[in-house]
Amino acid sequence: MENVFERGGIRLRPMEPDDADFFYTVENDSGEWGTSLFFTPRSLYFLKAYVQNSSNDIYEDKQLRMVIERSSDAERLGIIDLFDFNLVCSRAEVGVFILKEFRSNGYAATALRILADYAFTYLRLMQLYAFVNAENDAAARLFESAGFDETATLKKWFSFKGEYFDAKVFQLLG
Repeated sequence: MENVFERGGIRLRPMEPDDADFFYTVENDSGEWGTSLFFTPRSLYFLKAYVQNSSNDIYEDKQLRMVIERSSDAERLGIIDLFDFNLVCSRAEVGVFILKEFRSNGYAATALRILADYAFTYLRLMQLYAFVNAENDAAARLFESAGFDETATLKKWFSFKGEYFDAKVFQLLG
């Protein structure tokens, strides 16, 4: 039986209760906060409740968070999210995070392709989009390698540590 969430040596899987510790490590790494819009540490209590209370149903939660893991040994490589889900406009924002030690191996691009195929085929979305800090060349290359087109630049869109940064908008149409 084909697994639509597995390709290229990785798989995407729903969150499990023991992932809360992994999320705690990822979300509390302040060195990564400039790559997202979250600048507040998360408690383990909060993350356990988040995992426990998630239905893993994008229609109910209005978001979908999945763990990216290596198929061969189930090593957690990162996280991929669909969020700001808008059923009326048939779109969702996508975010992806790969642990530093696993970057530059193609895992994020493969995960994006898997998620996009799922979103277009099973969720019947029309588009996925992402906002990328204009100074984050690696993230821009990632989205381009996964088939996303850069369609706009939003001036001074992100703020981090008192500085403002432009955002590149990347879109993938289904």
